[in-house]
Amino acid sequence: MNNAAIIGCGNIGCELSKYKPGLIITHLEAYKKLGVKVIGVCDIDIEKAKRYSKNAFSNYKDLLRQKPTIVSVCTPDDTHYEILKEITKHSSIKGIWAEKPFTKNLKQADEIIKICKKKKIKLMVNHFRRYDDFYISVKKKMGLLGKIQRVVCYYSGGIVTVGSHLLDLLDLLFGRCQSVDGLHLKFKGFYVDLIPVKGISIMEIDIMGDEGRLDLISKPFGRYDYRFYKAKKDKIGTKYFDSIQKEIFSKDVKRDFFEKGLKDLIKSIKENKEPISSAVVSRKSLELICAISYSIKHKKSVKLPFKNKKFMIPKAQGDIKKWENQQS
Repeated sequence: MNNAAIIGCGNIGCELSKYKPGLIITHLEAYKKLGVKVIGVCDIDIEKAKRYSKNAFSNYKDLLRQKPTIVSVCTPDDTHYEILKEITKHSSIKGIWAEKPFTKNLKQADEIIKICKKKKIKLMVNHFRRYDDFYISVKKKMGLLGKIQRVVCYYSGGIVTVGSHLLDLLDLLFGRCQSVDGLHLKFKGFYVDLIPVKGISIMEIDIMGDEGRLDLISKPFGRYDYRFYKAKKDKIGTKYFDSIQKEIFSKDVKRDFFEKGLKDLIKSIKENKEPISSAVVSRKSLELICAISYSIKHKKSVKLPFKNKKFMIPKAQGDIKKWENQQS
């Protein structure tokens, strides 16, 4: 029987539910929905932790002594590596549900992946769009666009925060990136341009093919919209995009990606297989963050795979409160 513990009671761990978004979008809610007993939570703000569990701790090492089988890591990025290393020392642990990016560089990522493999711990990183029926449908219908010509992405929240989700989604839709030059990415047969935006929440992907144009719009709290225009020909054979939008996806897509992610982790533990959003898969998003950040810093193009495994990604934007170093 699986039980769980949550390290970090901030937004994604516990608090987003207070906004009543109409869907499950925290680790705590997902555990409750699936009937997984949460045996304790931890936060450096002990009063916050007490709001979500009677068994509350300010030190994650004390929480781990409660012998959970699954642990959520919902703390700021800078803390993930040390926390993950500590978690893997406990024999009760069968699965880890970690927020992204799960480490600050590729050297740390490879070390954690190796340890988890050796100890048969299933490590899932919360790139939840891989479990989202909308984006799964998009992947299946990419053929409607024909040959991809160009992709332009708008994103807020920085390359580490929202950008991590965006880069994982690009990998899901288009496969392996070949090289980066700043925010200019080369894929097989086409280029992707990343455009950062400030002052408004946005993650938008405009995909232009020779048979259609698809604009994917990700809104807060897991909402989405899209625009699709089919390519047509005029009387003399000139190709253009129709001005009338066509509906190609259902408007009734179930927004249960958090539950599906957790179900996948539990199934992975039971069947001894890797989850869909495994650390190995999520490493590709981390690698792109590293390559892009390195390219911008050194003003040079970078081929993938990125070889500088010690290069540290920049500090994430949007941390509400810095997670302080724990005392042993």
